[in-house]
Amino acid sequence: MGKYRDAAEHLAWSLEQREALPSALQKRFEEGQRKAIPHVAKLRVSVDPPDAEVIVDTKPIGRVARVYTLFVEPGLHTVRARAPGREDAFQTLRTVAKAEHDISLHCPRAAVSSARENAPGPPSETPCALSSLAAAQTRPASPWASWPGTARIGGIVVTTATAAAGAVFLLRAHVIHGDLRERDVTRRALGWTSHTCRDANAPASCAGIRDQVNERDLFATLGTVSLATSAVFGVATAASFFTEVALFGGAPKAAGVRLVPLATSDQAGVLVEGAW
Repeated sequence: MGKYRDAAEHLAWSLEQREALPSALQKRFEEGQRKAIPHVAKLRVSVDPPDAEVIVDTKPIGRVARVYTLFVEPGLHTVRARAPGREDAFQTLRTVAKAEHDISLHCPRAAVSSARENAPGPPSETPCALSSLAAAQTRPASPWASWPGTARIGGIVVTTATAAAGAVFLLRAHVIHGDLRERDVTRRALGWTSHTCRDANAPASCAGIRDQVNERDLFATLGTVSLATSAVFGVATAASFFTEVALFGGAPKAAGVRLVPLATSDQAGVLVEGAW
């Protein structure tokens, strides 16, 4: 397939455990490795400390060893080592097919004296200029830590709370309405009409019917007002992102949460969309 580096590297790893391989498979792997070696360069990388992470170009090796045997395509490559509490060390070299290169990387401790920092090091060692602490200090502050972010969080909370309350109120109104309809069917079967409760000698149960109708209307009104309030806060929260872009410039963040209140004649809820 022409993937000589992958072949040489994986066959070398397999042959390190040759005692677990049948003799026929060992011969196949050795023959395959002999065919791949002329097309790649071989690197022997030693690192200090031994638990340092080794990265070739932008690809981490993914295993820990004192000395690494690696294979790369011919050309320009950068080998870097990094470890917690130490500065990075790296070396750039141009490799040639069928050649072998020895590299030694030492990661000095982060707390070094100024004299040692200014002293020239050997070509194979170049400490990284930025420590992890300095890199952390240069990270931009999260927009959610400022007052617009606090206001948006409050807007999301209010939107969610009012939408949930509106859904509960409308659900209660729907239940009462269904109960009234069921009882109305029963009463009409007993001879009741739409004017029965308007007569002077109306049955005593008409008072309970009026209370249920008023309760239904109250919950329906509360639900509608709550959903309208939720929509207002939701639109205002969403608009704050565009307002910030218009006033302060920049693009809105890709990560975030959007809440959209939804309501129909008999259902209510909130559509929540998020991207991280």
